[in-house]
Amino acid sequence: MNKEELKDKYFTQGLSQSEFEEFQKLLEENSEFAEDFYSELEIQQGIAQIELGGIKARLQNLDKSKSKPSTILKLRSILKYAAVILVILGSSYFFLNPFKTTQDYFTTYFEPYPNHFEIVTRSDAEIDNPVALAFYMYESQEYNKAYPLFEQAYQLKGEPYLRFYKAISLLAIDKDAEAIDLFIALKSELKEDALLNANNWYLALAYAKNKRYKESKAILKSLKTKDSPMAQFAKDLLQELP
Repeated sequence: MNKEELKDKYFTQGLSQSEFEEFQKLLEENSEFAEDFYSELEIQQGIAQIELGGIKARLQNLDKSKSKPSTILKLRSILKYAAVILVILGSSYFFLNPFKTTQDYFTTYFEPYPNHFEIVTRSDAEIDNPVALAFYMYESQEYNKAYPLFEQAYQLKGEPYLRFYKAISLLAIDKDAEAIDLFIALKSELKEDALLNANNWYLALAYAKNKRYKESKAILKSLKTKDSPMAQFAKDLLQELP
């Protein structure tokens, strides 16, 4: 299969596992192809109708293999990119009716955080792998199934990011009290600034959803000063809260 066919199948999420591995190798070894691919990807990002899912989840993993800096630097790059996606996808909602209820705030601003930790295929989800299965359910918007699986994965792996996705899953299915408690706990557990900013954003959104405006505003005022794409969300929501 030639390079253009691989790229086309990537954007339509039609790559098999072997083709995806070939595509990753091509990005690593062919700088001209990689530059062309990432340029096209930037154009794709500007289309608000792109769904959070396979393309973005795979992109985060491809971005990790594009260069060979330290793990921390790569993760920072990926987290920043994932936050940018949220801003792009959320921007189409900013001109809705200004007279919003608390549910309107949530509906307007809530987007599930992209999966950039695990490449998930159907075959992965069918094996005894709680991490892959949790992310598979998360990407399928089966949040009621995802959140206990994230907890199971956390008990096995001990990685705080798994609880972050659990909290988002809880928030998505209106288990707000549990989600808020978990977001608060994660403030002392998450080490990466970009992921911590995202955690604080979802906590502020959860507070706003539950009419806890004072607490929401306190977080948003802090978040809007950060060097983070999440800052724009914070500024917009601050202007709308009563």
